[in-house]
Amino acid sequence: MIHESHAALPEGTARVFRLLACLPVTTFDIDGAAAALGVRWQTAALELTVLAEARLLVELGDQVGRGATYRYGGESWAQARNAVDEEESAPARAQTLRRWLDWLLVSVSRAKEMLVPSHRPLDCDVEYLPVAALPFGDEEGARAWMVAHQDDLLVAAATAEENGWETLTRQLTQAAPSRTWFLRAAGPAGEGNRS
Repeated sequence: MIHESHAALPEGTARVFRLLACLPVTTFDIDGAAAALGVRWQTAALELTVLAEARLLVELGDQVGRGATYRYGGESWAQARNAVDEEESAPARAQTLRRWLDWLLVSVSRAKEMLVPSHRPLDCDVEYLPVAALPFGDEEGARAWMVAHQDDLLVAAATAEENGWETLTRQLTQAAPSRTWFLRAAGPAGEGNRS
């Protein structure tokens, strides 16, 4: 049934379904999808809605620090991974991943500048500047974004390293907040989860 749903999609939407499987995460928000795809926020929002209606993505609703969030459901991630490997070129897959990693680096760097203005600005040698505006506009939004994307940030540097992007690996490692920062940012609930 999933294969039939994928085959029935318009080509542009089917390509979005495939390309998002290049990311090292199965859950993403509209901002991250727009960055990975190199499209405007509105375009990504529409494509993700179509994929959710086709039951190829699960809509998780609005989440703090993320906004509207989606994930691959059940077998759809495996199908998307197979399809992207079969139907997309290696440069297209690398470009999608690199756009997402560059977006993470630019976003976390800007968030840190907002939260710690005295901190030295971080280097961001990116290949792809995000098309959409940053996903936050104030300190509260920056903090919420960093907490919501902590799992993404934890896998980003390792993913960059696996792909041989040494400068990006170093910059993501320097930019990512420490586990202690995340525990403090989560407040009393996070403090209780310390292991």
